[in-house]
Amino acid sequence: LAFVAPMFTSEFTDITSRESTTKWKKLEHWGPYARVEALLAQPLYTFGRGEAGKTAARERMEVERAALRETRNIVALEVRRFYFMALYVESIQPVLNTGLEALAEAQQKAQELYDDASGEVTQADLMRLRYAEMELKKLEVQAEMGRGLALAALKHTMGWPASRELVLADKKLKRIDTETQEPE
Repeated sequence: LAFVAPMFTSEFTDITSRESTTKWKKLEHWGPYARVEALLAQPLYTFGRGEAGKTAARERMEVERAALRETRNIVALEVRRFYFMALYVESIQPVLNTGLEALAEAQQKAQELYDDASGEVTQADLMRLRYAEMELKKLEVQAEMGRGLALAALKHTMGWPASRELVLADKKLKRIDTETQEPE
């Protein structure tokens, strides 16, 4: 700790009596007052705290490195999810189209049977087929929206601008083998 400050003049007239006179009315009576103070502390023994602090610091670094790895893995997992979601939509689209075609044929046949008034098909049956058609169309719209959302989320997660074109490596999901495997 060190500081310098202005100080008035103080003179002792008699050292034994400790009487002094102060001069402060003129500028030449003022002079600098300087003080320097230093403290050196060296512990003789830390009682194990120094080594424990070093160990704690090393362990904390490992924890932070693990948190960094975890964050990187979470981002990679999210990218993977969005990628497979987009592939799932690509894979499900032909199935939805086939279902809509088959349903259209069934509706046409059911309408013909209903128009013949044979009693095999009722108005309720026609409404069930109409409901199934609406459900499939709803799934088709959801799939298309999900595809766009998955691709946008994939671009965002990878740090790409939304305008950049993204070409997926695969056109559809790969077939999963359904054979059961023996546990090892």
